[in-house]
Amino acid sequence: MVRKLLLCLTVLACMALGIFAAFYTRPLPLSGFFPGVDLADCTEIRGYYTADPKREDLAFSLTPDDPDFEPLRKLFASATFRRSLLPAAGGQMHRWQEGDFRWTATLNFEEPVPLSDGSMASGTLLRIDDFFGKITVHADGNVWRCKAEPSAFRNAAAEHIRNHLNNLETEN
Repeated sequence: MVRKLLLCLTVLACMALGIFAAFYTRPLPLSGFFPGVDLADCTEIRGYYTADPKREDLAFSLTPDDPDFEPLRKLFASATFRRSLLPAAGGQMHRWQEGDFRWTATLNFEEPVPLSDGSMASGTLLRIDDFFGKITVHADGNVWRCKAEPSAFRNAAAEHIRNHLNNLETEN
C-alpha cells in the first residue's frame, strides 16, 4: 500500500514538473516578459555589435527618423523567445570562430510604463543580449536566458544592425 502511494505521488510530481516546464518554456513575445510595455512606444534602440575580435564593438543608436529603426522594432515586436529552465549565466566565455557575431540592444521609452510592482518607469526598460547565440532578455528587474523562436531572429537582428552601421559609414 505504501509503495503504491509513493509511486502515485512520484508520478503526480513528475507530471506537475512536466506541466510547469512546458508552461514556463512556452514561446513568449517580449511583451510577455514585460506586460506593461508596448514596443510600438519605443523611442530609441541603442546598443553595440561586433563581428571581428580584432575590432572594438561598434555602437549604434536608432531613432524613429532612421530608416532602419522601424524594421528592427518590428522584428523585436514579432519575435518570440523560450525561457530556459536554467538560470541566466554570469561570466561567459566563447572561443571566436569565423562567422561569429554578438550584439546587445536596449529599447528606450520616453513615456512612463507600469512596472510589475505598480510603479511607473521610463528610459531603458528592455535589453536583449545575443552572446554568440545565447540570448538573454533583461526586463522589469528580471534576467532570463532564452532561445529565440525561430533561430533566424538573431541573424535578422544582426543584419538590421549591420545595415544601419554600413549606412552610417557610407554617409561619412
